[in-house]
Amino acid sequence: FPFGYKVVDTHTLGYMHMIKRGLTPPTKNAHSALDLDALLNYVGIPEEPQPHIALNGALSHGEVASRLLYDRKLLPEFEQYNIPWLG
Repeated sequence: FPFGYKVVDTHTLGYMHMIKRGLTPPTKNAHSALDLDALLNYVGIPEEPQPHIALNGALSHGEVASRLLYDRKLLPEFEQYNIPWLG
């Protein structure tokens, strides 16, 4: 396996973003409930359409990461959705 075991993913970014803003990340059964749909909701984007298509998931993760890290929209597919914490 060519990749290291230490990673930063959108779950980690979202969790830390919420903590920084004084919010409590959602939990279910005493574990984090921050899945992709919860993160999309948090950054102002509707849930991923069903059935799941890998390309939609990849684009969604990219948009989530951009909004969490840079407070910026990334892709034209999501331009219509505002970033909630920017007003």
